[in-house]
Amino acid sequence: MSETEIKVSDYQLFDNGVEIINSFKEKETSTSNKINEIANQLNDESIFLGPVCDNCKSATDQLKKSVDTNISNLQTISKLLSDIYTCYKNSDRETLNKLLGITSATDTTTTATSANSQIQSALNWAIGIANDNSHGYSRNTRWGNPNYDCSSLVISAYEQAGIKVKSAGASSTRNMKQVFTKCGFQWIPGDPKKTGLTLQPGDVLLKIGKHTEMYVGDNKNVGAHDNYDNKNGDSKGNEISIKASKHSWDGVLRYVRS
Repeated sequence: MSETEIKVSDYQLFDNGVEIINSFKEKETSTSNKINEIANQLNDESIFLGPVCDNCKSATDQLKKSVDTNISNLQTISKLLSDIYTCYKNSDRETLNKLLGITSATDTTTTATSANSQIQSALNWAIGIANDNSHGYSRNTRWGNPNYDCSSLVISAYEQAGIKVKSAGASSTRNMKQVFTKCGFQWIPGDPKKTGLTLQPGDVLLKIGKHTEMYVGDNKNVGAHDNYDNKNGDSKGNEISIKASKHSWDGVLRYVRS
């Protein structure tokens, strides 16, 4: 399912949520009305019942405050769910992320977002290369003159961000694990699809001796894939691109030392 494609069942899920919350609101409102009736009756009888009635009134007031708080909370939840539903339906991912408190680097045409400035710099650079079709895939001209292959793209991204993996000797998928772990990266073994690892923007996915890509967010990676036309540059915009990957991985390299 694409970012803009919303299933009918998704709409139903939100509708059901709103319906449940509104049902709770109706019950709490009904309870509040009944408490008000009791409070009014107690007020009328207070002259005759004296201190006993006053104690009842105090307990009733406390109960009413509690119910009113519940109603207010339900109204807040209902509005939030309604706002989320609207953003989801309109594919307004920026506002949706703000509502959910999510910071993501999923927009491949804008600046990538990351908590760590060096990871952010690496992501921004790699995304910029992917969006610049003067750079394509090549193993012969792989260090930006003008092209890249899978490993040189990732290595160059972190090198220019100030994490000197290339200077330390990283040159291909064969030695990336060894060099990257000496430069502040943690090796997390296993394919995330199988281990359930939650990927973070900037994570380097590695199939040793085969392929590597960098995780951007929203289940997408930026990577150099293949030379489809035997020419410099990227004539169709798919030699270096951002997309979901079907590759299997030996593990993930995650930068943990700034």
